[in-house]
Amino acid sequence: MGAHAERMKQYDRGHSFRGSSGSSSRGSFTVDTSEVMGLFADLTGKEQEKATRDGLRKGANILRRATRRNLQSKIHGSIRKKWIGRDGKQYKSMSEGVVVNAKSAQEVRVHIMGEFRLKWFELGTESRSRKFWSAKRGIRFKDAEAGRTGKITGIHFFREAQQQTERQIFTNLDSYISQSIDKIARKHATKH
Repeated sequence: MGAHAERMKQYDRGHSFRGSSGSSSRGSFTVDTSEVMGLFADLTGKEQEKATRDGLRKGANILRRATRRNLQSKIHGSIRKKWIGRDGKQYKSMSEGVVVNAKSAQEVRVHIMGEFRLKWFELGTESRSRKFWSAKRGIRFKDAEAGRTGKITGIHFFREAQQQTERQIFTNLDSYISQSIDKIARKHATKH
């Protein structure tokens, strides 16, 4: 397997933020404010999960916004414009391809695999060509149509967004989770 395929697999996995209370590994967080812990303890299990997931999602949305900003600054045209395929169907815009998935209260994932073209712009492609005969489609191209179709140079918009926002996300993760706990606690208090 070539280096290009390895990089593709790496970006298929996305970039995730994991949090575990009390852990000291990179990317983890510890909420050590006694007031917040008291509010957190008063919440039910589902509310605790929701508060933690919402806090992680706020941090992940920072990466998503930075990714979209970097992509827009590096390509020509709008990233919000949907495109119409050969079949006449309307497909996702590149902006919609930057996805935040809240897997659980411990993990929120940001990836660019929501739209297939984003991987090409992130990593680039090797030189490609159209053959004289396409066995897949059963099409025979004219000599003028066969030939090189070019290559895409990787612009690494996602990797740069990760590097730009990583410190900001992890330093503010405590406050995002605290805000989510406080919001749910206030909502819980008004119901009872």
